[in-house]
Amino acid sequence: MDRISFSFFVFNDTAKRLTFFTIIDFAVLFIWLILILGFALYKVSKNSGKEYYKDYLKHLFYKIGFAIVFSLYYIFYVKGGDSIAFYDMAGCMNKLFLKSPDLYLNNLLNDFNSPDFMNLYDINTGLPPRWIMTEKESFFVGKVVSLFSFISGNSFLTIAVLLATITANVTWRFYELVLKVFPDSNRWVTYAILFIPSLSFWCTGISKDTLVVISIFSIVTHVFSLLIGHQKSKLTSFLIIAFHIWMMYHLRSVVLISLMLPVFIALSSRISNRFSTPFIKRTVQFFIGIVSIGGFFAGIQSYGNEVSVEKYIKEAEVQTKDFNENKLYTGKKYSIEVTDYSPVGLIKVFPEAILAGLFRPYIWEALSVSLFLNGIESTILIYFVYKFFTKDRKRRIKMIRENEFLLFSFFFILIFGFITGFSSIIFGVLVRLRAPLLPFLAILLVVEPKNGVESIEMIDNESEDEFIKITEINLLTGK
Repeated sequence: MDRISFSFFVFNDTAKRLTFFTIIDFAVLFIWLILILGFALYKVSKNSGKEYYKDYLKHLFYKIGFAIVFSLYYIFYVKGGDSIAFYDMAGCMNKLFLKSPDLYLNNLLNDFNSPDFMNLYDINTGLPPRWIMTEKESFFVGKVVSLFSFISGNSFLTIAVLLATITANVTWRFYELVLKVFPDSNRWVTYAILFIPSLSFWCTGISKDTLVVISIFSIVTHVFSLLIGHQKSKLTSFLIIAFHIWMMYHLRSVVLISLMLPVFIALSSRISNRFSTPFIKRTVQFFIGIVSIGGFFAGIQSYGNEVSVEKYIKEAEVQTKDFNENKLYTGKKYSIEVTDYSPVGLIKVFPEAILAGLFRPYIWEALSVSLFLNGIESTILIYFVYKFFTKDRKRRIKMIRENEFLLFSFFFILIFGFITGFSSIIFGVLVRLRAPLLPFLAILLVVEPKNGVESIEMIDNESEDEFIKITEINLLTGK
C-alpha cells in the first residue's frame, strides 16, 4: 500500500522508519469512530431521562480530540518519545504473534529478564526499543498496547482513540459517582472532572499515564460505589478493583500506595461516623486509622523489597539526583533542596514539595508553549484555594472531615502531590505525572458546603429517581 506523503523516522537501537498515515490507517480510524459514535448515541438515548447526560457526547469527543492532538504532538513535535516507542513495540509483538503465537504468549505473560529474550525478535518482526524491554513498567505498557494493536490494524491514531474512549467512559462513571455523593453539585464540578485540559491531553493517548488514570478512576469509583451501597453486583466490583490494583502494581506501584492509604483513612471515617458522640467518633476514627495504616505498612514491608518504603525513598533519591544532574534531561527545571533523604528529612521539605506538586509551574514560570496551559490551570486552582479559605472556611473544613470521599481526596492529594512534586524536578515531567490528581483537588475546592457533610449518608437512603431529580435541578439552575 502506497503511503500518503507523511513519513517519520524513529531511531531506537537501529534506524527504523515508522509510518502513521496510510489509507488503511484512515479507513480503520473512520470505521472505529463510526462505531464509537453509534455506541455513544445509543447510550445517550438510553439515558435520555437524565439531564446531565447532555455532557456525555461533548466529554467523549473532547477526550478523543485531545488524544489525537497528543498523538500528533509526539509524531511531529517530539518526533519520538515513549508514546511512539510503545506503539513500535506493539507492532513488533504483533509480528511475533504471526511468527509464533506461543512466543507471543510467552512475551505477553512474562517479564523481560534475560538478554536471550531479545532473540525472539528478528528482521521479520522488527527489533523493539531495547529500553522498553529492560524496564518492567514500560514493557507492561507495550504489552497492553499490543492488545489494542490487534483490533486497530496497528493504526497509531486508532489505538489512541480507543484508549481515549475507554478513558472517557471510566471518567464518566467516576463523574456519576460524584453526582451521587454530592447531588447538589454545581457546574464547576462538571468542569473539574470532565474538562480539565492537561488531564485530557496527557492521559488519553498511548501513554502510561492513560492506563494509570483508567485504573485510578476505576478503583475509586467501585470502592465508593460499594461504600454508599449503589453497586448492584458487589462481586463484579471486587473483581474490577482487584484487576486494577494488579494493573497499577505493574504500571506505577507508588501511585497504588498513594491511592490505598487514603482509602483506609476513608474507611475509618465511614465506621467512626456511625457514632453520634463526637469524642467517641474521633477516638474510633483515630484508632481505626492508625491500625489500618500500620497494618498496611507492615503488609508491604513483609512483602519484600519490591514494594518496601525504603525502596521508594531510595528510588526518589536516585531519580531526583538524576533529573538534577543529567544533562540529557532537558526542559525547564525547579529545585527542592534536600540534604537528608531519611523520613525526617523528607518531612522537612514536605510543604515545598506539596506546593510544587499541586501548583507549579506558576504562570510566570510557564512562558513556553508546552507549559503555558498548565500555568493558566495553576492560576485558576490558586484562585479557588483563595476562595476556599475566604468563604465558609470552617464549614468547608468540617465538610472534608465528615465526608469520606472528600477525606479520601484530601489525603490522596497530599500523598500523591508530595511524591510528584518531590521527585519530578522537570516541569514537563511534573505536569504529566500530577495530572491524575487534578480532578480530586478541583472537587475539593469547588464543592459547596450545602448538604456536603450529610450527602454520602443521605444517598444511602435516597432512591435513584430522587437523586436524578435533585441533580437535574441543580445542573439546570447552575447551582
